[in-house]
Amino acid sequence: MATRSDISNILAYLLVAFPNFHPSLDGEVTSLDVWFDLLGHLPADALKTACKSCCATPGRAFAPSPGEIIGAVTQMQAQASGMPSAGEAWAAIIEGFNHTSFDQPAMLQHPAIKEAVRQMGGMDIIGLSENVMAERAHFLKLYQALVDRELANAAQIPAVRDFVERQRIEVSDEIRKLSDKMARPRLEAK
Repeated sequence: MATRSDISNILAYLLVAFPNFHPSLDGEVTSLDVWFDLLGHLPADALKTACKSCCATPGRAFAPSPGEIIGAVTQMQAQASGMPSAGEAWAAIIEGFNHTSFDQPAMLQHPAIKEAVRQMGGMDIIGLSENVMAERAHFLKLYQALVDRELANAAQIPAVRDFVERQRIEVSDEIRKLSDKMARPRLEAK
């Protein structure tokens, strides 16, 4: 994970790369404090590489925000994981119809592709369709929504992830209480 020193070096790098960048370095809460809070959970090497990638974007006139840097880290991780594009995913499905069930393309095992196929009813349903173009369009939208959700979840900072998990637990507890209440027999009013 990135240290305060790593974040300080990134701020210094941005100061040199973008003369119009003026982080607040004085006061009770500084830019270093905020940037460390938002980016400290990321691996230092990924953070530095993402920062350089953002700085090297053609036409960029202003320093990247912490959110843009998190987005760049997430995109790099997706690229490193071999996340197929929607077109590549559909091509794997089409290719899958040309193989026996024992010889399926490895890409069909990607979790996002498997989930999109499952939500569409399975390979059999896709293969039996009389309107392949409609199935393709539906798959592409569904697959992209799954990938977008996966990337959004990966980009969440720990504070947001923790909050969502606490809310999920609270909602589950409330649903359980309501379910228990509904399962109790009611006393008949006389």
